[in-house]
Amino acid sequence: MKPLILLASSLLYVNCTAQYWSQDPNLAGTARWGAVGFATATHGYICMGVNGGGSNLGDLWQWNPTSNSWAQKADFPGGPRREGAAFSINGIGYVGFGRLSTGGFFNDLWAYDPATNAWAQKASLPAAGRAAPGVFVLNGKAYLVSGCTGPAPYPNDLWEYDPATNAWTQRANLPFTGRSGPIDFAVWGKGYIGGGNDNSSDLNSTDFWAYNPATDNWTQRADVPGPARRTGNAFVVNNIPYAGGGWNGSSYLVDMYAYNPWANTWTAIPNFGGAGAHTPVAFSIGSTGYMGTGSTSSGATAQFWEYKGGPVGIDESLAASIIHPTFEQDRITLNGWAPGLADAYSILDASGRIISQGHVDNMLIDVPKGCSDGVYFMHLAHQQATVLTHRFVVME
Repeated sequence: MKPLILLASSLLYVNCTAQYWSQDPNLAGTARWGAVGFATATHGYICMGVNGGGSNLGDLWQWNPTSNSWAQKADFPGGPRREGAAFSINGIGYVGFGRLSTGGFFNDLWAYDPATNAWAQKASLPAAGRAAPGVFVLNGKAYLVSGCTGPAPYPNDLWEYDPATNAWTQRANLPFTGRSGPIDFAVWGKGYIGGGNDNSSDLNSTDFWAYNPATDNWTQRADVPGPARRTGNAFVVNNIPYAGGGWNGSSYLVDMYAYNPWANTWTAIPNFGGAGAHTPVAFSIGSTGYMGTGSTSSGATAQFWEYKGGPVGIDESLAASIIHPTFEQDRITLNGWAPGLADAYSILDASGRIISQGHVDNMLIDVPKGCSDGVYFMHLAHQQATVLTHRFVVME
């Protein structure tokens, strides 16, 4: 068995670093809106969209944060289009879906390998083609959520894509109205979507939902703050999601917020540094978030901005002053625990993947056998609200 060594006590969710936006070189390609973006560990990518004259695009551009420069790569082979979806898994980018300006929806999917600058077609979604769906990645699989398939109502389906088998599997339908252009991200083992065009009277929404792949179910969470919106975007830096922007039918929005999934709270951060935009692209590389392009009040834009800093850690509660975990071999002892302080636990690896979870019935929590060396997090919750977070390392 491997000993567990405590690295830190409870982590606090406080604004202890500077928060700021700074402008980077504009996208070197055509100004556009309705583009998609994805990132690998070292580079970001922007693909497709529609220019200010209404022509669909199919080019691919690579952002290099080391040289602060753009380089054009192999065009998307599926053809010009707008409002598609993109994600990355294990260093491979995946792009597809979307629509033409004159109508017609796509359900295809293509994989891009940065090492060879080549594309390969993958299995199409076994459902209607769609534009502006939500998408997030969990545990090496992608989840495609709803989207516009034509006249309302929009589908409320959820599809899981596994690149290992190149296969799609339908999962639990959304227990809420289908929509296009939602905010979407994944963090700490769950996927989230909210806002978007839900075909309500103003074509905007604020409701926000979490998907748990372990149980295949959805849970409603605190509404996205600020004005009801559609076509906003989000990125995740250091396991903290940041979301906002978009459009509400009359105003191009610049408000941005950090979401704490454990406390289920939103905190305002500095407004986006550029012009508010419809369908901006967003992604993160390392500890930096990026947002750019989109349709502004002045038309299609090539703007590109980065965000650094922000809240770190997790809220501390009264339980944190009472419960004092100790770590020994493959067991955690919750010294000072009582039933009214914590009723559930989760153990996550450094990437945010849940490796163990359950009810807290006594002072002892077993760490799963076979954990590789590395940093892990233990979260304690009471009535679904986080009360304590500890970080520990597994070592030989």
